[in-house]
Amino acid sequence: MVSNANFASMKWSVFILFLISLSGCKEYMKFDKEKWATYSIDDEYREEMLNDLTAHYKLRGSSNKQIRELLGEPEYVENMDLIYEIYTDFDVIDPCGGERLIFHLDKDSIVSDFRVEKWTNRRHKWWMWH
Repeated sequence: MVSNANFASMKWSVFILFLISLSGCKEYMKFDKEKWATYSIDDEYREEMLNDLTAHYKLRGSSNKQIRELLGEPEYVENMDLIYEIYTDFDVIDPCGGERLIFHLDKDSIVSDFRVEKWTNRRHKWWMWH
């Protein structure tokens, strides 16, 4: 038989473990070409697929054409970079932060490097290089 003190202690332990498990929850999903292509600012598909895409697909060394066949047309092209929006946060109506996947192409249009860029208030912060 469990005493009242032990039962109360167990309830708190279970509650704390539950809170800890919730704090670490982040949705992940396998990369899905069709869902990636249907990007809109109010969905979370790209953010949820990013880990699978960067971990399980050969991105570095791929051609410009191969990246576009896999991911569709980029939202932006700047110099030798293909830029895909992952998500954008808004402060009422103005963008205030977000995340982008950027592929740098060499002179032969081959991906020499890619990175995930987190930005805030239009000032860029590099946080993960691959």
